[in-house]
Amino acid sequence: MIESMTGFGYGKAQVTGNSVAVSLRSLNNRSFKLNTRLPEGLVGAQQEIEELLKSRIRRGMVYCYVESDGMPSVAFTLDEETVLGYCRRLRSLARKAGLPDDIRIERVAALPGALREHAAKSTVQRELLMKAARKALTALVASRRKEGAKIEEEVRRLLDRIVAICKRVAQGRMKFLKEYQKKLSSRIEELLGEFSFKVSQMDVAREVATLAERSDIAEELQRLNMHTEQMAKVLSGKKPAGRQLEFIAQEMLREASTMGAKSISSKLVVPLLELKGHIDKIREQAQNIQ
Repeated sequence: MIESMTGFGYGKAQVTGNSVAVSLRSLNNRSFKLNTRLPEGLVGAQQEIEELLKSRIRRGMVYCYVESDGMPSVAFTLDEETVLGYCRRLRSLARKAGLPDDIRIERVAALPGALREHAAKSTVQRELLMKAARKALTALVASRRKEGAKIEEEVRRLLDRIVAICKRVAQGRMKFLKEYQKKLSSRIEELLGEFSFKVSQMDVAREVATLAERSDIAEELQRLNMHTEQMAKVLSGKKPAGRQLEFIAQEMLREASTMGAKSISSKLVVPLLELKGHIDKIREQAQNIQ
């Protein structure tokens, strides 16, 4: 299935009084890149978010914005046993030193080990983040596929036009050679008639054959038709197709340019220009595909 590199996805997860929302936006890029904006306390989830997105996104610049409500970024609680232990020791030292016993709790709380991170709340916040991220990723993929379906439809339409033009070029070339043979015979008779000199049809046929060989585009047409068939198969595949479609389009442009260089009839110039224009449009569309 063809997937565009542009899209948007949003996901939200919540429990009573707490919520985390994730917004994902992707744009064209040659490879996968991630730009995240995480609130304090969730910065540690950067790698987990990246691994989740890379499991589904192969190409594109992805912007990830995270918002959380209803809970502090990091929650702490006092370790009562540690705090009481500090107080007992401080009072004992104060009595021995003959100092006033005026211990302030906020100073004790600043001592090592007095505060501990509330692991439960931290875990809940991380779980909410990943749940919201999975929802956002699902929405992003759906958005990219919807856009990809439009691109595929356009590429297939252009492929049909390319096949039709190739048929016109092949037919036009054969018609031109026959007309050229008649005109060449007529012109030779006109120029040499007054001298009572005749040119055999064999000589005319030899000249036409030489011209046909110099302007032979049968191989280019055959390869171009093979490329269109290959591109149609890639479009129907399940793997990321962007890079492969770009390569095929480049090869198609090369064949079209060679045919243009070999063209000896002004009647073939217009369809060959149309051909190159359609192929170039496909190449541009392929740059938007994952």
